[in-house]
Amino acid sequence: MERRRENRVSVGLPGTCSINGCEHQIYFFDISANGCRMRCMDFAAQPDDIMDISLGPIGPLNSTVRWVTDDCMGVEFDTPLEAEIVSYFSTFLHMAA
Repeated sequence: MERRRENRVSVGLPGTCSINGCEHQIYFFDISANGCRMRCMDFAAQPDDIMDISLGPIGPLNSTVRWVTDDCMGVEFDTPLEAEIVSYFSTFLHMAA
């Protein structure tokens, strides 16, 4: 069983990423202090690719792709997010409900 370093917040929100000078629309699903799981349909990233991510009003965040599957990828933020930023997404979702 895999152990995570921290709790993840389940979300479903749009964002953007910039890789190799090109900006792409993303949709991110989970976020934690150290990274997020996201989907981007118009480009294929590889592990160890470097990108800048903007998640709503948060970012750009320097990030590294850690894993890729057919339809999702996991990225690790170069600098972990503060707990208040992670909880922002949880609060945001509760306000939208």
